[in-house]
Amino acid sequence: MTITLDRLERALARDAPLLLRPEYQPGHLVAAVAAVVRPGQTLDILLIRRASFDTDPWSSHMAFPGGKLDQSDENLLATAVRETLEEVGVDLGRTADYLGQLPIVDVARHGRALQIHPFVFALKGSVEFRTNHEVDAVFWVALDSLSDGSRETSVFQESNGNRFRFPAWDVDGNPVWGLTYRMLRSLLTALEESPHE
Repeated sequence: MTITLDRLERALARDAPLLLRPEYQPGHLVAAVAAVVRPGQTLDILLIRRASFDTDPWSSHMAFPGGKLDQSDENLLATAVRETLEEVGVDLGRTADYLGQLPIVDVARHGRALQIHPFVFALKGSVEFRTNHEVDAVFWVALDSLSDGSRETSVFQESNGNRFRFPAWDVDGNPVWGLTYRMLRSLLTALEESPHE
């Protein structure tokens, strides 16, 4: 499957969820991330490696730019745009087109519910990154290389004496797994299910 911007736009156009600001619920966290693609010879997607912090459960993980909904954000789309500007210095409101939304990801962490809303953007031209203290490195990876199996690997985690295997992709020696893997997998599934032209 050759992944093009046109194909991605068709895949995301099938669903158009409303960008509502969620009502605050005690004990529940809401966040948004930006899945940013770059058209070219291949359709590449932006990933960051999070900086290492003892207090961050996703410390050093590969991820999309993003973060928690702030009181000043008009909605979750605004959260994704603001967080991308803060973390990598790219203003998606000026440099990219909004394409659509991926399925919401729910996760429980230390007894708290977290709901992540992924939004997809396409850059209109080249950009320069200015990363902040939350970001250790920035990567572009071709979506075709995620769908063709050439980057497939595994991550093993231990919990309560049990060893668990998780599917992953290798990006320059960095495993993409967990929440980011799930969001990317939903994007690839949408592409696979979109009509061919």
